[in-house]
Amino acid sequence: MRLAAVKEITTILEVNGAEIDAIDIITMRGLETIASCLGSPDNFTLSWMTYIALGQGEKSPSTEDMYLENELYRRLATVSYSENVVTVRTVFPSFSSAFILREVGILDKLTGGNLGARWSLTSDLDIAATDSADIKCMIYIV
Repeated sequence: MRLAAVKEITTILEVNGAEIDAIDIITMRGLETIASCLGSPDNFTLSWMTYIALGQGEKSPSTEDMYLENELYRRLATVSYSENVVTVRTVFPSFSSAFILREVGILDKLTGGNLGARWSLTSDLDIAATDSADIKCMIYIV
C-alpha cells in the first residue's frame, strides 16, 4: 500500500480498556513516517513512534504540532501492525502525583523527538498517583 492509495486514516484511543472521546490529529511528521513504513510494514514494529506521552494541555491538536502542550509523563511502548492497524500500547504503573489527563501523544524518542499523533480529550480524566493507566493508541489505515 502506498500513501497515495490510502483513503482514510482514523484513530481510537483507549485508557484502561475504555474508548475515550478525543479530537485526534495525525501530524505532518506522523504522515511522513506512515508513508515511509507502508512499503515495509515491519518498520512500524521496529521504529515507528515507540513512546506514549501523557499531558495536561488544553490546546486543540494541529497537524503542525511537534510536541504535547504540557507533557507530564512518557513511557516506552510496544508497537504492532496487523491488517492495516498500527497499535501503540504501554502501561504506566503509577504516577508521581495526581493529575488531570487532557492529551495523549505518540512519539519516536524518549526525550524530544517527533510527535506522530496527538489526542485531545473532550472531557478531563482524573488520574490518581496510585492509578495505573493502560494506554492503547490505534491507527487504522484504509
